[in-house]
Amino acid sequence: DLVAALDNATDQVAESGNDTRVVLITTGTQQDMDDASFAEALKAARGKGVSLRALHVGEGEKDAELEKLADSYNTISDPTNVQESKKAIASAAGAR
Repeated sequence: DLVAALDNATDQVAESGNDTRVVLITTGTQQDMDDASFAEALKAARGKGVSLRALHVGEGEKDAELEKLADSYNTISDPTNVQESKKAIASAAGAR
């Protein structure tokens, strides 16, 4: 789950001393915790050098809280568009 990924990224920051990015690629939302708990977990991770970039693929329901809280949130509306997909994924990963 996303909070576990944030925890692992926090561990990585502690071990390496370098900021770490979590990239989430999603097709829709699945709520497994309340919004306040998620916001708190993300805030704690962010305070330790972790950033979150989210990429929503397709027409599934977007997670409004994720869109609001992520450091960046982009959408690939047509996953069959290879150029759009490559560009969006590269951007989320931090490629220039």
